Amino acid sequence: METETLTYVTPSAAVAAPEGGQLEYPAALPVQPLTATAASSAGEADARRAYAAFLAQPTARAGLPEFGKAPAPYQDSVKRVSVPPGQYVRYASNRVITSSFVRSCPGAAAGRDAVGTVTSFWPDFPLGGTVNCADPQGAVQQQAARLMCTTGA
Repeated sequence: METETLTYVTPSAAVAAPEGGQLEYPAALPVQPLTATAASSAGEADARRAYAAFLAQPTARAGLPEFGKAPAPYQDSVKRVSVPPGQYVRYASNRVITSSFVRSCPGAAAGRDAVGTVTSFWPDFPLGGTVNCADPQGAVQQQAARLMCTTGA
């Protein structure tokens, strides 16, 4: 399953001039840290094996990170935009991939199934955007607005 996850957000900033104007954004704050990981009922070693098996699948997206890796901190190239009057938040999101698994354990745990979850992310996907606090579109923008827009905006 792939979902878009809010990863960074800026404090809100406002433009009051009736004709709009330039908006400068402060530095983005981390919201949801991402790590390529897995959890298994059979323990850490099995979780690592499950993650390796996930990466080796023919249907796996190329370039997924190694187990335990986190994405580089988001560096937004947009620092200033022209907007109509209003209150705004800048945000970044990433595509997160989650997959559950069940597999038979060999050796000492023979006859028992291990269950768990693999979580990864698209390392080249960080997507930045601007949300008007008065009109957030979609789940990620709505979450950014709930976190950073002041009441009544």
